[in-house]
Amino acid sequence: MTSPDEITVVLKRSPDDAEQFSREYQETIGNVLAASWADGVKTMPRIFTMDAVDAVGGYTGEFIAIAKSLGPATIAALGGWLAGRNGRKVRIKVDGIEVEASSMKQLDEALKRVEQVKRDNEPKRIHE
Repeated sequence: MTSPDEITVVLKRSPDDAEQFSREYQETIGNVLAASWADGVKTMPRIFTMDAVDAVGGYTGEFIAIAKSLGPATIAALGGWLAGRNGRKVRIKVDGIEVEASSMKQLDEALKRVEQVKRDNEPKRIHE
């Protein structure tokens, strides 16, 4: 189970995207990560490497953000990433729920659902 402040974001490529570890595609992932870091969020990207002479590697498109919510720069970057190529999707996992979006409208709705689940799962304070 994830910590309440752990948000997993997975960027899912479009069939029309450049190869996973191409410079072009890696730059698109890097833009989302840079926005998250600009929001001041501790973000840990998953990286794939191979130990071979002609091996390639780079960002997988999955990262974990340690935050109560994604910041405005991150949300804007995710929206830009989705709009950059038809068929892209963003998957967000928080507290055992998983939502997927393929447009900015769906992303906004997904983030609202995530926030509602987080509010519903917060410990209730008993007033004395």
